[in-house]
Amino acid sequence: MMLRFRTAIALLLLLLLFGLGTTTAEASQPHVLLVGGINGDPDQLREKSQSISRLHQYFTDVAKVPASNLTVLTEPDSLVHHLGGTSTRDALFQSLKTIASHVEPGDDVIFYFVGQANIVNEKLRFNLPGPDLTHEDLAVALAPIQAARMLIVLDCPGAGLATASLTGPNRIFIAGARSDQPHSTRFSQFFSVALGDRASDLDNDGHVSLLEAFQIAAQNIDAIYRDQRLMKNETPLLEDDNDAEPSQAPWRFASTGKDGRLAAAYFPGNTSTPARQEEAPTEGRNNNGGEAHEDSP
Repeated sequence: MMLRFRTAIALLLLLLLFGLGTTTAEASQPHVLLVGGINGDPDQLREKSQSISRLHQYFTDVAKVPASNLTVLTEPDSLVHHLGGTSTRDALFQSLKTIASHVEPGDDVIFYFVGQANIVNEKLRFNLPGPDLTHEDLAVALAPIQAARMLIVLDCPGAGLATASLTGPNRIFIAGARSDQPHSTRFSQFFSVALGDRASDLDNDGHVSLLEAFQIAAQNIDAIYRDQRLMKNETPLLEDDNDAEPSQAPWRFASTGKDGRLAAAYFPGNTSTPARQEEAPTEGRNNNGGEAHEDSP
C-alpha cells in the first residue's frame, strides 16, 4: 500500500514538472508596441496609417501575437486610431512599463515608431500629441526591459542619430533614414508589405526574415529615386552587431562581416521559427551613405 502511495506521488510530481516545463515554453512570446506619431500632411497620414494597419494585421494574423501583447498608439486623426489609444508621451511610457513588468526572459520585444521627427540640439524628437519624446527618453524607457531579443524600428526623419543610444546585445535597430536626412520617410510603406509577402522569401526557406523584408523595402526605395532620377534623401539602415555603426546593405553580412546576421535569423513576432543564416541574394545595387558601414562596392 505504501509502495503504491509513493509511486502515485512520484508520478504526480513528474506530471507537475512536465506541465510546468510546457507552460514555460508556451509562455515565450513577443510583446509588440506600434506607435504612430503626428502627420500634418493628409497623404502622409493616410500612408502611415495604412502601414500601421498592415503591421497590426501581420502581427495578429501571421505572427499570432496575442491581443494582450499587441499595443497600438496613434494620433487621434489616424485612420487606425480605433486599434488602440493615443500616442502621447505618457501613454508610450506606460505601455513600455507594462511590457517591462510582463516580459519573460525568453520573450522578444518589438518597438516600432512610424511618423515624423526632427533634430533639435543633437536630440531626435519624435513628434507626438502633446510633449515630444527624445531618443534619449526612449533609451531610458527601454532599458528596464529584460528580453531575449529586442527589435527597435524608427521610421522617421533623422532616425540614424539614435543608433548609438538604442543599440546593444541581442538588439536589432532599424532607422528609416540617416541623421542627415530630415525628410519624411517611406520605409514602412514597403516593409509592412514585404513582411507578409511570400515573394520576400529570397532564400526560399519557407519564411520571410526581418533581413529579407528590410532588403525588399530598401531596394524598393532605391528604385523610386533611381527611376525618377532624384537625389536620394532617405536611406534605411540596420544595426545588429552592437558596434553602433549601422549598415545600408546588411544582406551582404557574410562577405562584410558586419550587420545582418542576427536579422537574418529573426522572424518578427515568431520566437520559434528556424532560420538559415546565409547571405541573402542581392541585386548588387549601390547605396551611398553617411554614418553607415560602406559595405557597398
